[in-house]
Amino acid sequence: MLQWRQETNIPEIYKWVEDNKEKYNLIKTLYPVKVHGFDKKDRPIVYDGLGMLPAGRFAKLVTVEDFRKYHIHFMEELGKMMRARTKKLGRAVFQLTAIVDMGGMNASHRHFIQYFKVISRIDQQYSTRLELCRRLLLLLLAVVIYSSQMLVLLLLLLRRLLQATFHK
Repeated sequence: MLQWRQETNIPEIYKWVEDNKEKYNLIKTLYPVKVHGFDKKDRPIVYDGLGMLPAGRFAKLVTVEDFRKYHIHFMEELGKMMRARTKKLGRAVFQLTAIVDMGGMNASHRHFIQYFKVISRIDQQYSTRLELCRRLLLLLLAVVIYSSQMLVLLLLLLRRLLQATFHK
């Protein structure tokens, strides 16, 4: 983890956010992931509206590298939130509850696979420090599958999600 953080140069990520507010806000607008309070055990609830993502448009407007930086920044901020919660409660908060809403997914989401791979790799790095995504509370599958390609895409996304969620 420490080696990854040094290689990633976290301070450079924060500088990128400051220097690229327009790109950062574009990604924030297009990619529906937010922290929505805390569950009964005071873990942050992260809602990821993957099915609402305009994947084709996202792929045209956002580079994989910019998205990688955005996601690292999101994870860093989430870590800060969890450390502040730990300090406030006087006990460790090192898990989160993830809600991934796949309602609305369609064939255009195949454009997001390369970005999803980036998320999975980053989350695996953070999982060693934060015990991140140990459990998945809710997975909303309201997906209409029109072709075998869509089924393959769905299975790939689910596999990556589960690997990132339950990876030790």
